[in-house]
Amino acid sequence: MTVQHESTDVIEVRHMLSDWDPLGYYAANGIYPDEYEPLIQPILTRLSHTTKRDDIVAYLDHELHDHFGKYPDETLVVEFADRLLHWYAERG
Repeated sequence: MTVQHESTDVIEVRHMLSDWDPLGYYAANGIYPDEYEPLIQPILTRLSHTTKRDDIVAYLDHELHDHFGKYPDETLVVEFADRLLHWYAERG
């Protein structure tokens, strides 16, 4: 059996998503959700191609609305996009 190692970027984005918890899953269940897993690679791809907050916000809005059926406060989405952009710019 082959063990796959995740990149530090994947681990970091997973933690940020879990801390942000836009679905309130962690707060309700006390465990980190795997519902956010499908967002990780697309977020990293977008971060590697853009520094525009509006692009990241548009992606998050789309996924939260269309995929999850949630409508978090827009300010929270913008703040999280800023956090992602800052993290990506500052990572080692």
